Amino acid sequence: MPAYLRDIYSWAYLTPWLADWLDRQVVVQAILWGNAQRLISDVLAEVKAGDRVFQPAAVYGDFSRQVAVKIGGNGQLEVRDIAPLQVDLTRRKLADLPQAQSRAAMRQIRMRRRQML
Repeated sequence: MPAYLRDIYSWAYLTPWLADWLDRQVVVQAILWGNAQRLISDVLAEVKAGDRVFQPAAVYGDFSRQVAVKIGGNGQLEVRDIAPLQVDLTRRKLADLPQAQSRAAMRQIRMRRRQML
């Protein structure tokens, strides 16, 4: 786990009881001053059925679910995150959508870091 995530953002992304509370669309809507669905709609306008979409980080609310529904069963959504809690939250949200997967990204980050050294 990167130090910045542990030291600065642990309250928001690594605390289970708070993450469960933050992972509600109404909370996301409030945090984004009522613009969450407008922003999601902008993304959905660029996505079509059958697309393959890579989402490099988990997000609170139902963004990932809306993308997975839009791409449909012939598409693929892959969500990666370095925080196991966020991976688990996303898996739960997407459990009934076989075209969507959530995976931990730490292994890939470590491998790339070694290649850069």
